[in-house]
Amino acid sequence: TRVDVNPEHDASGREPFFGFDAVVPAFGAEIEVVPGIFAPKSIKGDAIDYAAGVEIMMTVYRYEANVIPGALSPVVAIEVRRFGGGVVEFEEFSPLIEMKLPYANGTKSAALFDETVHPTKGNRQTPFGRYFDRDIERNAWAWEDKGMSRAPGSQPDDGLRMLTSHFTEFALGSVIEDCEGVPNSEKVKDACGVCGGTNETCSGCDGEANTGRNKECSGYGSCNLNNNGVLEPQTTCQCDSGRYGIMCETACQAKESCSGSGTCSADGRSCSCKSGFADPDPKPAYPGPFCTVMVATVGVGGGGTT
Repeated sequence: TRVDVNPEHDASGREPFFGFDAVVPAFGAEIEVVPGIFAPKSIKGDAIDYAAGVEIMMTVYRYEANVIPGALSPVVAIEVRRFGGGVVEFEEFSPLIEMKLPYANGTKSAALFDETVHPTKGNRQTPFGRYFDRDIERNAWAWEDKGMSRAPGSQPDDGLRMLTSHFTEFALGSVIEDCEGVPNSEKVKDACGVCGGTNETCSGCDGEANTGRNKECSGYGSCNLNNNGVLEPQTTCQCDSGRYGIMCETACQAKESCSGSGTCSADGRSCSCKSGFADPDPKPAYPGPFCTVMVATVGVGGGGTT
């Protein structure tokens, strides 16, 4: 299409260029050309001869042609030439140019775009626009998507609206969409099912997820050791006085649990009785009381006492 791209009124009274939409209906490819891209500050090199105008060419190659391996849709090539001259090179478009890249045969085929959500990570593959360009680091031509983004608003059923900063060859590819629906993001659900989480919500002091432990330590301790006012993180619950167990879930007080005649065991579920005291037979289950029976002791010289 030959276009008069005069960006503003001139002495001849010609109307300014207001932009236009280029459409290939048979494929569903579209691009919205805005007037600002033809302003002198947007053009690299020599300015455009507005009297001659430019040619805007959009070519669509059907997916089955496989003109550029790796494309998962028809390839849409867009080029602007000075009428009767060379290709127009632009600075990066601002604002970005919107285009619609069509799906192969107008259908988002599951064979090309498997959007199954990962059962634990919560991410998936999703269609996204790409352009074919030279990768400087690898010194090779490759598909890139840097600087491209989805156009805001609802998307059509037969393609994907994308924003681009330049003209080249475009097609749809597949990128990772994270657990919040953001393309090209590595964010996944943690073992607790929290998107972008670090297992904090379902782990204990040891950081291990889904063990049934938590950092609240049953409300009777914390994951920090108070060392002279300095809190030092620990991998196990530091229980308050009179609390025992992995989660400080067990209560044991020497006066009540051990009948004042013993000390609480390491797990708080029994007592070590003082000399002269023992548990009844059979031994009581937790929470006791324990050490309730006085027993005979052997005194000095063999004299027995009870």
